[in-house]
Amino acid sequence: MKCSTHGPHGQPRPGDPTRSSDDRYDITPHTALSERRIRGFANSWPTTGGTHERGLHDGLVAAVSAYARKRQLLTATDPDLDADRIGEGLTAVVSVKLDHPEFDGATRGVLGNAAARAGVARAVQEHLGEWLDGHPEQATTLVGQIVQSAR
Repeated sequence: MKCSTHGPHGQPRPGDPTRSSDDRYDITPHTALSERRIRGFANSWPTTGGTHERGLHDGLVAAVSAYARKRQLLTATDPDLDADRIGEGLTAVVSVKLDHPEFDGATRGVLGNAAARAGVARAVQEHLGEWLDGHPEQATTLVGQIVQSAR
């Protein structure tokens, strides 16, 4: 998975999207994070929710909670941050490519592949974690704000 940010001299700025993609798993997730809402796609078709979006939430929680614990913003006894708190104000596009997509729901717009949830969660956790570690000043500010709003 590759992550990139846009800013002067390659430096990330608050509000700039973090983009990532990964083709090492059985699925190919592509995500772009910014500030407002979540849009999902499976094989370029828009979805109204599903396992890929839940995987995004799982990966966000895992990466942000791990970073907060590593930087001692959360103690070992504090519960993990929840996805709603982390995703407050988040804009994300989650697009997965699947050989055999499974759709659920009345309009068949909800992705149901369990592999999509696990793959997106792994990819987001790994690469968001790398971004957080590589940008400690911005990450500590961002994660610190999330932790404070959770208290």
